[in-house]
Amino acid sequence: METVIIPLAHKNNELGNLAGMAKSRAVGAIQEYRKRPGSRILVQGGFGHFNSSPKPFAEHMARFLVEHGVRRNDIDIVPETTTTIEEAASAYRFLAHHAPQCVCVVTSEIHMKRTALIFRHFFDDESLVFVSTSDCVSDEELAWYRDHEEKALRLLREQGGV
Repeated sequence: METVIIPLAHKNNELGNLAGMAKSRAVGAIQEYRKRPGSRILVQGGFGHFNSSPKPFAEHMARFLVEHGVRRNDIDIVPETTTTIEEAASAYRFLAHHAPQCVCVVTSEIHMKRTALIFRHFFDDESLVFVSTSDCVSDEELAWYRDHEEKALRLLREQGGV
């Protein structure tokens, strides 16, 4: 496996429809998939405040990817994660058996700084590529996410890392 693309999880509604930020991440992953022939996409995410549907978030993301031209055989699903740290750790364990040359992490602009810090804990910097996508939220929601990300980064730094 040369490249694995990891669109990070976000939210979906009770019917499994992806929220704007999740769709943006999915579209970013699709764009990278088309640029990188032979790549695979690793989707993650289970249940929690971000998903009240009966299926794990990862299945909803996979469905969206397939509906938009990604071959189902090019998608790996790991539905047990609920946080960015869990996604990075899970991806590390999963990819230890596949040894990709490139790990392409796709997330929203507002989430990028913390994502990079976390994924650099698990993966060599030389193999990582980060792709930022639009936040796709209102100004009010963006202010909430900004505050959330600042607090989460501060906590990571205060505790000495991941």
